[in-house]
Amino acid sequence: MNTLPITPDSVIQDVLRLRPRLADNLVALGREPWERPRATLVEVFRNRHTAEKFVAMAADVPIPPSDSPWNELPPSHLADHLTQNHREFAHVTIPDLLGFFGEWDSLDPEIADVHEDFEAFVRRLQAEIDYEETQFFPRVLRYDACLHDPAVNPEFNGGSLRVAVAYRRSHAPDLHPNRLGSLIDRLQDTQALQNGDTWAELLVARLEDFRTQFEEHERLETEVLFPLALEMEKTLYNLSISGVRGGMVGAVSLV
Repeated sequence: MNTLPITPDSVIQDVLRLRPRLADNLVALGREPWERPRATLVEVFRNRHTAEKFVAMAADVPIPPSDSPWNELPPSHLADHLTQNHREFAHVTIPDLLGFFGEWDSLDPEIADVHEDFEAFVRRLQAEIDYEETQFFPRVLRYDACLHDPAVNPEFNGGSLRVAVAYRRSHAPDLHPNRLGSLIDRLQDTQALQNGDTWAELLVARLEDFRTQFEEHERLETEVLFPLALEMEKTLYNLSISGVRGGMVGAVSLV
């Protein structure tokens, strides 16, 4: 997972992985991010000073809050919010939980078993995050650009998002918040919890917080992002069949 800060020498595709919302800012400045995704900001802006100004501006672009009116905003805003969720999970929540589990690993075999299963969940989640940020979110941003600019190629040869969403839904149990719920249930049945151990109680409380955060994250993906992405793809396919390019289509809405 790319966690490096954005610099003038950052590659466009890495910039958009860190902050998907910046695609809109690049377009507004007349710099089409889809033409040269492997170019650096300096190469795109053609001079370092302008690239440095863009980086400074980017640092002030806010992360959209969870209660944003997503159907009224560009898809990049939702992708930006979900990406920030990924960062919080990977660099704050999960390390914190693994630290709690680690305190018990050699002391309580019951908790050690749950620890092992939690690590398996984390590995699956990390793989999903990597796929979303390198494949799914960029396709969503590109599709949105296609609907407003006929010069942007939708790159249908990259495969249908419908297949990707179907695969994700078929493997939903692997990453469903209920998986975290089952780990919590198992912890609550351990002897440590039965004895009122404070450390074990804190571990359960942290896991419950993570489940709540993850439930909202999953809801935004399955109820908002996935349907929106599929509707955009369907619209672009229909336009392609009709011999019409995107451009003057306007925003796709689920309302």
